[in-house]
Amino acid sequence: MGISDLKVPKEMERIGTAFYGRKAAYDAALDASDDNGLLEALHRNVYASPSEPPPGAPRLAAYMREAERSLERQDAQALLRCEMRFPDP
Repeated sequence: MGISDLKVPKEMERIGTAFYGRKAAYDAALDASDDNGLLEALHRNVYASPSEPPPGAPRLAAYMREAERSLERQDAQALLRCEMRFPDP
């Protein structure tokens, strides 16, 4: 991978910071009543395009909302057994 043993902790910190930053952005966006924040987070983190979000961004936002609703309705024991069901994309 081109990363020395001494650089691994810093690289893991960078990865963790990116993950938890995206998690916070998606959590806040999914808690909002409209899709503006979610579209902005997807535009920045998934598509990384300098212009407007691509046409597929609203579909991905809708899928994310449906997946969240689906997971909330599922039994916690099934989730612990890794028997999660996701909506058909």
